[in-house]
Amino acid sequence: MTENAVDCDEEKCDAQAEFERIAVEIGLMQAGEPMDPALLQYGFRVAELCASVGDRYTNAHGGNAGEHIRARYGE
Repeated sequence: MTENAVDCDEEKCDAQAEFERIAVEIGLMQAGEPMDPALLQYGFRVAELCASVGDRYTNAHGGNAGEHIRARYGE
């Protein structure tokens, strides 16, 4: 994460706020403007794509990285 990242706790992140921050940072939208619903869905789909890779990586408690990604950045 960059120094401007939205604060997230261990389990849940404000995914929309994080996606908005990134979109502003890379010039897809201006700060303070509403996020286009299609761009938000794009963010959720990228998160799901990453989570599907993480599904292969389990931990000692039976969970996996994909579940953790979905919990933080999923819909």
